Amino acid sequence: MVFKQAALFDILRQVAYSSLNASLTALGTPLSVNARIVRFTNTTDKDVYVSTDGINNMLRIATGGFLLLDLETNRSATGDNLIPLGTQFYVAYVAAPSSGEFWIEVVYSNN
Repeated sequence: MVFKQAALFDILRQVAYSSLNASLTALGTPLSVNARIVRFTNTTDKDVYVSTDGINNMLRIATGGFLLLDLETNRSATGDNLIPLGTQFYVAYVAAPSSGEFWIEVVYSNN
């Protein structure tokens, strides 16, 4: 069966605690799709900053926490894409972690 619209998954962007540092560092490659849902998960033992400009801390993901951004709920498939193709995510620790990982998961639509 062919669906008119389907949810698809982009590549996982992931970093171990030992590869995080105090400076904002690119995590994976820029988005190659227009994201509909993005989930940031922090299993490290310290808070982590997220940025999309590589200069300014924009989000703070708490130790053992996550942030789910579903910015296109109840929007049509042809609506504006609020997390556009080409977005690069950057991460930095608030204080040096000693365990865990940080990752970003992205869901997009086939149309």
